[in-house]
Amino acid sequence: MLLMPNGKRHHLPLELQKVLIAKQSNYTHLAKAMERRGYPITKQFLSQIGKGIRPAPVVQLKRICETLGCDELERLMLHRAACKDQGYEI
Repeated sequence: MLLMPNGKRHHLPLELQKVLIAKQSNYTHLAKAMERRGYPITKQFLSQIGKGIRPAPVVQLKRICETLGCDELERLMLHRAACKDQGYEI
C-alpha cells in the first residue's frame, strides 16, 4: 500500500509493481507490448497509474493483465487493489 501526500492510500501501484517485477517487465516494455497488441497506451499513462495519480480504467487493467500474461491470482489481486483504491470495502 502506498500512502500519498494527500493521505489517501493506494494499493494498485504496489500490486502492479509486484506483477511487473515477477514478469521481469517495466512500464516501457509494457507500453510497447500493449502497442504491438493493438492497445495504444503511453508509458506516461502507465506511470501515472503506477504512481496512483490516475485510477486504472477497467478496460486498461484487463489489457495490462492480458499483455503481461497474468495468472488468475495476479489478475484478481490487481482488480481488487484497483477497487480498494476507488473506495470499495472488499
